[in-house]
Amino acid sequence: MRVLIDFKCGRAGEGLSSSFFWVPEVEVITWMSDSKPAMDMFDEAKPDILIVSAEQLGTLGLKIASSRYPNTKIVSVGEVVGNVMSPHLSVGHTGKQMSFPMIPFSGGAMLGIIGNPSEEESLSCDVLCMTDYVDISNQDNISYLEFVCENYNTKIFGPRKVEVPNYLGLLSPPQRASALASASVYLDLDGESWYDAAWLGKEIVSISDSSLNFFKDIDGLKESIDFCLSRKGSVKQEIKRSVANATYFDLTYEILSFLGLQDHGNALQQKKKELL
Repeated sequence: MRVLIDFKCGRAGEGLSSSFFWVPEVEVITWMSDSKPAMDMFDEAKPDILIVSAEQLGTLGLKIASSRYPNTKIVSVGEVVGNVMSPHLSVGHTGKQMSFPMIPFSGGAMLGIIGNPSEEESLSCDVLCMTDYVDISNQDNISYLEFVCENYNTKIFGPRKVEVPNYLGLLSPPQRASALASASVYLDLDGESWYDAAWLGKEIVSISDSSLNFFKDIDGLKESIDFCLSRKGSVKQEIKRSVANATYFDLTYEILSFLGLQDHGNALQQKKKELL
């Protein structure tokens, strides 16, 4: 079975891709939709499942490709807006009720990438931030990073470079997981990556009001970090339990079950049990 995932799905695409990777007899292919037309990609990949950003549903190329490959199941990610083609399933749609099936989803931990990492002394710090999906053109985010760099033992990693001394460059996926395991507090500035740290029982502070510790200004950030540090890891198990079912493995299982691929979904749930 081939699963084609649109790169424009962002973190959701990465989370789903890293989950489908662990499903037996599944090949995961990434589609750079900005540079390769839909018809060309369909001809090359002949996907059984296409996971695509909702904005692609209105493009002529996808409409033509899906009509020529009617057996491809289309799963869209994000809010569906306007008079567009209907997907077989929508993930994360939060707008008005539509005629197609939907799975509510606001974020989760990427178990397929995190695994069971070990702490490393060289990566330990009071505050950790990953810049993968952080909007570094937002001055508030820069101010938050400058503040934690000036006031805490801070490490910053990721593909989006930030002009602060504590930015230390890129990490491999295993190193990234070890960095999460080695930090005391994770600072989430993209609104969703806090799930990854929480899965490991780490204290988190986030710009997302659905997170465990939400802040909206510098004073709130300081108060939240100080509170988290004061607990010295004493609520690790409670934090882990709070996100036990909020993972991309669980989302992928729901997608597979909806598409009638229960055996594939069960294999993924078994892998999750191993990680637990």
